[in-house]
Amino acid sequence: MLADKFWINPKGQILWVVEDYSDTILKNLEFFNLNYSNALPVHAHRLGFVEGEIVDEILILRSSVIKYLYESLNKIKDHVDDILQIEFHLQLGNKIMIRNLNGKKEIQLFLEERIFPRNGKYKFFVKKEKKNLISNIGSIINKLYAKKISPNNITN
Repeated sequence: MLADKFWINPKGQILWVVEDYSDTILKNLEFFNLNYSNALPVHAHRLGFVEGEIVDEILILRSSVIKYLYESLNKIKDHVDDILQIEFHLQLGNKIMIRNLNGKKEIQLFLEERIFPRNGKYKFFVKKEKKNLISNIGSIINKLYAKKISPNNITN
């Protein structure tokens, strides 16, 4: 059985995360082969490390390198017997590409043939600003003013 949060190294060894992925890197620099100046998840991903997490009985594997992301499942396949859904999260700048495997048959098909039954989807890291009352009133006034002075109403 896997822990709730963990790192998988390129050799398939698992390191459990107690608090945060970044803190685990700082506390285990030798395991990650990093130093204090580059002890970030981005650098760990480039070296072949993959973040793993189990949320609501869904195994989520995260990396910024697709090759390591898919290989990590093959390395821990003995530990995922009771998992019924797996999500691969490929981090691409300000978005994440998500690929799902739902059910034992899809997981087995991927492990044997590396075939996905469906296309991936993208999620973006764009935060929407909540408008307050003053900005809403200002927006309404601007729209009304723009309608009043539209070029169709101007006569020479």
